Amino acid sequence: MDLSFTILNVFTSVPYAGKPLAIVHIPHSLSTLTPAQKLAIAQEFNHPATLFLSDLSPDATLAPIEIYTPTAPIPFASHAVLGAAFHLFRTRAHPHLRALVTIAGEIPIEAGEVLEIEGVEAEIPHAFHIYPRTAATPWPIVAIAQDMAFNLVELPDVAALANVSEGVTLAAAEEQDAPASVGTYYYVQPAVAHNVQQLRTRMFSRGEGGEKEDAATGRAAAALAGYLAVRDGAKFFQIMQGVEMGRESSIGVEVTTTADGRGVSRVVVTGGAVEVMMGSLTV
Repeated sequence: MDLSFTILNVFTSVPYAGKPLAIVHIPHSLSTLTPAQKLAIAQEFNHPATLFLSDLSPDATLAPIEIYTPTAPIPFASHAVLGAAFHLFRTRAHPHLRALVTIAGEIPIEAGEVLEIEGVEAEIPHAFHIYPRTAATPWPIVAIAQDMAFNLVELPDVAALANVSEGVTLAAAEEQDAPASVGTYYYVQPAVAHNVQQLRTRMFSRGEGGEKEDAATGRAAAALAGYLAVRDGAKFFQIMQGVEMGRESSIGVEVTTTADGRGVSRVVVTGGAVEVMMGSLTV
C-alpha cells in the first residue's frame, strides 16, 4: 500500500532553511501501521522527526499525532507540533481544529500572526525549573521538561557565537540530578525592538553520534525565554537560530510568569513553515 507524505521546513518561510519534518498521512482504509513500520519509515527519512497523521473528519476538533525520531517514538517535539498545525491549517479542511493530541497530552494550537511571525502557535507542555549554580557551572542549567534541560551560556557578541563548535561539559548537570538529556544553548542578546527581546542562538547536544548542532530547538528556546522572563521580566522573544549551519530559523516565544514572578505558568511557541516536497512511500 502507498502512503502520501509531505516534507516541511519548520520555523522558516524559506525552502531548505529551518528544521525539516516529514508528515506521513495514514488513510482510514489502513487499519494498522505497526510501531516497527513507523520506526522504519522514520529511519528511511532520517529527519530529526517524522510525524504520522491519520485522516480527520471535517468537523474534528482534535488531531492525534505520533512523532518518531530515527531511533524511537518521542512524546513531543516543538517543530513537529508546529509543522503539523501549519499543515492542517493550510488545507482549511478542519475549521474547528483546536488541539493536537500527543503522548505528552493535548497541545492547543492557533493560526495567525504572532510576534511578527506568520505561521502558527502552540502552547507547549512544560516543567520549568532552574537548577542551583555551582562553582563548576557559571551558567544557569534550566529544565523545560522533566526529561530535558539546557546549559544556557551567554556570549558577548555574534562573533563569539560563530566561534563555538561544541557544548559545555554535562558533568555539573549530572551531579545535580538534572535530566539525562542536557544540551548547550549559546545565546547573544543583540537588541530589544517593539518590546520583543531579539536573540541569536546556537544549540549543541551530545549523543551516540557525537556532538551535533540543531537548526531550531523549540524547547531550548522556551527554556531560555522562561529563564530571561523570570530574570528580567521580559515576555516576548524572537530567537534566530541555525544561521551558522546555513538553515536560518526564527522561533517566537511568549512567556507568562507566575504571580510571584519566580516561575513560568504558560509558554507559547510560534513559527512558520513551508512545504518543500510531496510524494508517496510503500508499506
